[in-house]
Amino acid sequence: MRASLIVFLVFSPFIASQSTPVWEINYTREELDDSISAAIDAVTTALKDVEYSSLKGLVKEQIIHLWRVAQSSEEDSIKTKALDLAHSLALKWKTSNPHIPSQVTPSQLGDLLCELWASRLVGVNHATLESDLRSLVRSSNITQLLGFDPIASHPRDITETIPDSVQIDSQGRSSPKVRFTSKWKTFANALMITFVCEHLHIHLPGNVTFLNVLPHLDDLKPYVGVVRFHHFLPQLEAIELIIYTLNEFGLYRLDYNLMPEEYSFVQNALVVAVEHLQNPELVSELLDVLLLFGHTHDDVLVKKATDFLLNTQAEDGTWDTLLPLSHPFAYTATTMKAIVGLRGRPSHGDGTIDSNVKSLLEELKSNATVKSMHNRMHPGQPSPFPSGAFPPPFPSQGGGLPGMPPPPFSDDSFGSFPGSPPPFGPPPGMGGMGMGGMGGMGGMGG
Repeated sequence: MRASLIVFLVFSPFIASQSTPVWEINYTREELDDSISAAIDAVTTALKDVEYSSLKGLVKEQIIHLWRVAQSSEEDSIKTKALDLAHSLALKWKTSNPHIPSQVTPSQLGDLLCELWASRLVGVNHATLESDLRSLVRSSNITQLLGFDPIASHPRDITETIPDSVQIDSQGRSSPKVRFTSKWKTFANALMITFVCEHLHIHLPGNVTFLNVLPHLDDLKPYVGVVRFHHFLPQLEAIELIIYTLNEFGLYRLDYNLMPEEYSFVQNALVVAVEHLQNPELVSELLDVLLLFGHTHDDVLVKKATDFLLNTQAEDGTWDTLLPLSHPFAYTATTMKAIVGLRGRPSHGDGTIDSNVKSLLEELKSNATVKSMHNRMHPGQPSPFPSGAFPPPFPSQGGGLPGMPPPPFSDDSFGSFPGSPPPFGPPPGMGGMGMGGMGGMGGMGG
């Protein structure tokens, strides 16, 4: 799906468009609830009688989205619909996965761990598979499971041959199929697997933890702008997963002052997605993250994004991906993302940030500040602080260098776009996040 999105966006006329869509922002809470209810009904109708084999690759994401909608909804009917569908999907997963495949790959093992955790969110346990997974994880190779050893190395681009697969080129020549995984995707996968294992109380080889992976956020920078979509989309996915794992997948409001670069990335990207790309999937994902940073429906950008989604919903309650996707149920994934975007506010207010995580994020923020200052004073020269090396905190005022503008993402960063809102101040009562199994609020898996 991401590959198709890249093709669509690179050749989209919206990339070069400077016109701002004109619409009336005049929706109510009742209209939001009606839209969400219709969307859940549409997804339920589409998926209720479908075999698990036809949904493979979508189930985990759908269960998590539905659980989040239930957590944040104030309407009992929406909560019930979301949980019923999520529970049904989790049971399909359990029935279709009685045990671990005999020749399980590292990526399949990671998927099973995430699906086990997602199913437990909605009350579906799988004791047999969980026991087998614990044994298999303990004996696995951490580099193969995560894509890199976060204690000894850095996330990297990975190109691997897919066993027993062949691709034919335009000349009729055959060659083994290969799978490319960017360093951003590698990082995101490692972050998710360590997060899930800690919530399931599964110990990884070498005692690797979530806190061993998180510092490699520094390896992903500088963030690039919209003109490099082959980099932008994987970075967006990594940033989203950072936010979700830090706030227990939408339970708690995240203090954006701890992640100013990521916050600016999301805010600027949403301006582009709404006013230029006009793609429901991107708008939904970015709107969701912005709400988790503490924005509300009183904000102009949130209103525009919400109104855009309401105006692009089809009569049957779904959202079209606008892409020629091969998966017949891909539109249901886009629809669930739109539902979460519309109902994506934190359901439990402010969490209590884990002190170790807070210290690490502040260290990463300080490192980025010093790097930015060096790049401005010595353009083109390598930084004395390579990725993963954290210098002492640089004295600053209000989280930034005195008198200095915010650091740029890169030479091709977003910059300013028509209609871009001014910087937002901290929302009232801004707090931290719950870290669940990592010392904070208690694991979601139970």
